[in-house]
Amino acid sequence: MTSPSSASRRLTREAPRVGEFRRGARLRTTSAGTWFPAVGPDDQPAGLLLVHPGVDLRVLVPTIERLAELALPGVLTPRPALIEQAGRNWLVTGAPALPTLADVLETGPHRVPGNAAALLSDVAATLLTTHRAGLAHGAVDARSVLVGQDGAALLTDWGTNTTASAAGDVTAWTRLAELLAEHWCADDLLSAAALARAAHAAAGPTGLAGGFDQLRTLAHTAERATLARTAKDELDAVGRGEIRPPRRPQSRRAARAPADAPAEPPEARPPEPAAPKPAAAAEAPVAAGPPAPVAPLPAPAAPPAAAPRFDESAFPEPPDAEWLTGRHSITDPRPSPGLDPRFDRHRDQAGPDRRAGRARRAGKRSEVPRWQLVLLATLVVVTLVAAAADLVLLVTRNAEASALKIQSVVLWAQHTGTGCTLLGVITTNGEAGTVTYGWTGDTASGPAISQQVPSGHTQVEVTRQWTAETARTLDPLVTLQVLQPSLRQASVQPGLDCTD
Repeated sequence: MTSPSSASRRLTREAPRVGEFRRGARLRTTSAGTWFPAVGPDDQPAGLLLVHPGVDLRVLVPTIERLAELALPGVLTPRPALIEQAGRNWLVTGAPALPTLADVLETGPHRVPGNAAALLSDVAATLLTTHRAGLAHGAVDARSVLVGQDGAALLTDWGTNTTASAAGDVTAWTRLAELLAEHWCADDLLSAAALARAAHAAAGPTGLAGGFDQLRTLAHTAERATLARTAKDELDAVGRGEIRPPRRPQSRRAARAPADAPAEPPEARPPEPAAPKPAAAAEAPVAAGPPAPVAPLPAPAAPPAAAPRFDESAFPEPPDAEWLTGRHSITDPRPSPGLDPRFDRHRDQAGPDRRAGRARRAGKRSEVPRWQLVLLATLVVVTLVAAAADLVLLVTRNAEASALKIQSVVLWAQHTGTGCTLLGVITTNGEAGTVTYGWTGDTASGPAISQQVPSGHTQVEVTRQWTAETARTLDPLVTLQVLQPSLRQASVQPGLDCTD
């Protein structure tokens, strides 16, 4: 790499100052503004962004301040303080904003499938972390993704889109995966298919976590050294003044300007029209109210009491009463005028006995046998039990249909400074319930953890700090295991992702 002194002499001769920084020739213009290389007062390389006048500072400044608090390794974070000079606003970064993925997309030995998967994984991990913090990028493309000096991806141009959303970032990431599959995996159909599966998974219910998981195997074959060497060559070219010509032609007035005249910062181009905001993959389901309580089952009806025996004395015979037995009718035994007395005499003698016999037979007919009562009661109880069983089965089926279910579990390791963070995403079907999980594997296992999931939330995010000292093997395997409502797990080897 060119020494800072040589870069300083070159920049001093060609560019004016912005604050205490010496500015180089223009690198590129994006939706955020125009980027320039710079050298600080300590002769260290830096970056300058001439912010577009159309960028809303009420969105840009809070976003930059929040990123400075997070201090993420996958973000080229500018200083929160703006430099106002000649009526224009500038941002300063601690490293030059180059090269971008667009700069190294077409040529170079770094163009291999493993590097494509590694850069996509870096961007996905950064977006997952910022989305959890409530931040969205809004301008993810090949010009806002830098290749760092260590071969890792860095995101720039934050806070320039007032309509930025997590769903829009996911859609932009899938387009980036398609672009790299086309340019870096053209001769490897299996790798291109892996990137296509990652883009499909990211657009599904698992989101970026699912896309990250699809790239895990391919990303482990990355050749980060080739990416780092390409980034170093690009930075050396800037130090020697070998800047590529701008993509857009210069105006005639700029072409007639003397070669030795100091280059003034060009007017920032108006921001490109933002792409229409993509619709979210799935609207969060509206939280349903608690189910109505089930009415208690009715108690079995008591068996009917036995019919009492007929008591003739309790029902005195009214005068002129008529008794009906079959087809015969027996009237009051008193003689009727005009009838033969002999018939009336026989009727008087036989009437009481006949009535008593009929009363006894009627009493016997009114008695219900006990076995019939038992059978009737049994049938009633069986019917009620069957109805209760059907009701319980219906309620159980409805509860099972609306119960919390686990759809996928994704786990990855992210290098953070001197440590390593294990990040896991448990994707559910959006129902309310309890998720119980734990950590196991070749490391110190922890207790089971239960977490309540409200209705409408489809992802449960878990984290754990990991250090090599806690491992029992040289190449440990750490597993995130979901215990309830169903057994699911995902594993990761943090030694591959977090070892310098």
